[in-house]
Amino acid sequence: MSTSLTQDTHFLTIARSSADLYSQIMDIVCRELHTAGYQTITPSALLLLSQLDCGEATASELARNLGVSRQRITNSVKELKQEGYLQQAPARGKRIPLSLSQDGQAIIAKARQVFAQLDKAVPDSKSGLNLSEYITMSAKLLSILSELKADNKK
Repeated sequence: MSTSLTQDTHFLTIARSSADLYSQIMDIVCRELHTAGYQTITPSALLLLSQLDCGEATASELARNLGVSRQRITNSVKELKQEGYLQQAPARGKRIPLSLSQDGQAIIAKARQVFAQLDKAVPDSKSGLNLSEYITMSAKLLSILSELKADNKK
């Protein structure tokens, strides 16, 4: 008996294409970061660093926000600290805040530049794709799925 799905639904197609889109975008961004001298940055490292873009967080908060294990975050934080991209503030009770170092901030700034270049590379008028509408539609789908998830927990 085959375990493959023989008929794609809209949401299966969206899930597949969203995963592919994410992968391709992150590959482009990481390739540009590598070219800029940030050789060790991976998509997951960039995602973790981006969580600290607006301020500090603990490893537990990062794990919860990213939906990964505390152990995985601990390992990633250790590597990113060794690379000089993260810094650890003095403990405040049990809370040990992490934040971006200057090099970490530079990575995020470079990543923002690459994302802006992508925005310009896919102009709405030439591609026939309106990125603003796509973002709005994606946000609506996420909201609907969140409501469905909340309803299923009841």
